[in-house]
Amino acid sequence: MGGSAVADHRAKRVETLPAQRRAQVLDFVRERGAATMRELADGLHASLSTIRRDLELLVEDGYLEKTHGGVLLRQNEPTTFDTDSSLNAHLAWRQKQAIGAIAALRVSAGDSILCDSSTTVSEVMRHVVARGIGVTVVTNSLEIASICAPFPYIKLILPGGTLRSGTASLFGSPGSEFLSTLHVDLCFLGIHSITGNLLTETSVEGADAKKIMLKSSRCAILVADSTKFRLPSFCTVGDIAELDEIITDSAVTSENRQICQQSDVTLTIADITKENPAN
Repeated sequence: MGGSAVADHRAKRVETLPAQRRAQVLDFVRERGAATMRELADGLHASLSTIRRDLELLVEDGYLEKTHGGVLLRQNEPTTFDTDSSLNAHLAWRQKQAIGAIAALRVSAGDSILCDSSTTVSEVMRHVVARGIGVTVVTNSLEIASICAPFPYIKLILPGGTLRSGTASLFGSPGSEFLSTLHVDLCFLGIHSITGNLLTETSVEGADAKKIMLKSSRCAILVADSTKFRLPSFCTVGDIAELDEIITDSAVTSENRQICQQSDVTLTIADITKENPAN
C-alpha cells in the first residue's frame, strides 16, 4: 500500500471512530431510556469532555433530548426523521451481526436473492458471501454491491436508479421497472418502523422500493433489531402478514411476539449471547 493510500486509510479510520462511539451512546440510552454524562463516560470508557461533545451533536441533530445532568431519547420524533447513514451502520451492531448470521442460513446454492439497502441486510450479505455459495444477487444498495462484487461465485445485478442524497441507495427508474419484472427466491428487507401489524418507512421512494420487492419474491424475510418496533414512520410499506419470516433479537416485547404469531408470520429470535451460528 503506497504512502497516499495509507494516509487515506488512516483518515477514513479516524472519521469512522466518532460515528461508532455516537452509535454506542445512542444504544446505551436506548437500553436504559435515559443516562447521565457520568454513566455514559463510565459505560463507554470515554472522557467526560468527549461524551459532552457527542451529546451536543446528538441533541443538535435530533436524536436525543437534554435533561438535568443527562439525556433521554427524543420524544415525538418526526415521521420523516431518518438516521444518518454513517451512524446507522454502527447502531445495534451486535444485534445486526446475530440477525445477519441467522438470515444467511436461509440461503441455498443457486438461489436468486433480492436485497434492499438497509444496514441489517448488509450484514446478512456479509455472512452469505462468507459461506462461499453461488447465488444471484439483485440490489439497489451500492454498499451491498461492494460486499458481493469481489466474489466470482456471486452473480451481481444492479437495477439502476437515482442515488438518494446522503446514502448509498438507488431509487426510481429504471430500477423500479426492472424489479417489478422479477420472480426471486428470497427477499431480504430492513424496515424503519414496525407498529403492530404495520410496516412503515421514512420516505416515499424507500417505501415504494420495498413494496415492489415484496411483490417480486417467493419468500420475504424481514431482518430488524428490536428497536424497530416503535411508532409508525411516514409511508406505509405493507402488513407483516405479507412476510414469511421476521428475524429480530431477544429484546422484542411479548406483545409484538404475539402479534407476529397471530399474523401467521414465523418469528425467529437471534440470541446475541451465543456464538455466531454461521461460523
